[in-house]
Amino acid sequence: MITIDTLFLGAAIHGVALVLLLVLNGFANRKANLLLAGLVGLLTITMWNVFVQKTGGEFHRFLIDYYLWVTPLLWAPVLYLYVGQLSHLRDVTIRRLFLHALPAILAGLAQIPIHLYSDTQSGALFYGYVHKSIVALIYVQIAAYFLLSLRLLRTYRAKAMETRSALDKINLNWLTIVVVLFSVILAADFALNIPAIFFGVTRPEFYDAVLLAEACSVFAIGYLSLRQPEILLGHSLAPQPVVSGASTKYLGSPVDEQLGAELADKLDRVMETKQVFLQNDLKLAELADIAGLSPHHLSQVINQHHHKNFYDYVNGYRAKFAADHLRKHGKTNLTRLAFDAGFNNRVSFSKAFRKHTGQTPTDFLERLKQSDVA
Repeated sequence: MITIDTLFLGAAIHGVALVLLLVLNGFANRKANLLLAGLVGLLTITMWNVFVQKTGGEFHRFLIDYYLWVTPLLWAPVLYLYVGQLSHLRDVTIRRLFLHALPAILAGLAQIPIHLYSDTQSGALFYGYVHKSIVALIYVQIAAYFLLSLRLLRTYRAKAMETRSALDKINLNWLTIVVVLFSVILAADFALNIPAIFFGVTRPEFYDAVLLAEACSVFAIGYLSLRQPEILLGHSLAPQPVVSGASTKYLGSPVDEQLGAELADKLDRVMETKQVFLQNDLKLAELADIAGLSPHHLSQVINQHHHKNFYDYVNGYRAKFAADHLRKHGKTNLTRLAFDAGFNNRVSFSKAFRKHTGQTPTDFLERLKQSDVA
């Protein structure tokens, strides 16, 4: 019979297996894999400790970091560092890892002498104060790192849209969702802990489910990351090489208003005559090479004179191409049209089409049909 105890043991065993899978993953983004393995390992320790506490007996001597409360202080920092490494926005060095782990290290070291006197009345009282302080610190830390992680993910998406016309292969929306979920579950965990630790309130019966949800959310990050090309290949937002075959006449000089307008017209002509937007995964450096501009000035021209990022600029042309096709040919296979127009999937096509025309492709076709009848 499956009991709550065996569920925690199963989660711990599952966590060990996932750690090994991530550590042995030989793909390029090695640091991100190791950070994620560390995060899974930290939650695995918690699952093991809960199992031991519930079963009691001889297993009690195998508790890991149960009294120092160091591992919970590492959850949020390691998750933040993982997001930074995966997005290539924060390269994790030994120094940076040490700085983010410093609160946990200091808290652990500070408690060691306290435990030597925990059998005395004053020692037990002092340990109680320290324990409560650490719980409060964890709660504040979760909120801070949650906001920092979301800011990194927003920055990542903004940077990606400046250099890519398709985000499918480097999309980290899944990570945003799981980070939010993990943070909410952690907040619920310690929100239930605060009344118990500070005021002696009994934890509710569903508290075990919250602990299991913590592990499941981190395991989800592990499995989802292994399915993503950005972690497997390590290229999520790595700098794109500049193709050197074309003229870089404007490289290194500021783009003034008149020159910018001329370059914007030149770029529009290139887009309309060569229809390079039909290339599914067109990148900023590739378009710059075709247009004879530096990537920096190409981005500047699009931002200042078209008031768009690269992603919206290219997908606007794709949406216009699709709209013109529908006006000319009427009803057609929209999925095939999406790929023909340069999109990688139907969802991106629908979003871009609606942004360009104010209508979904289906509504657009219906309006065309009504106008033909009229």
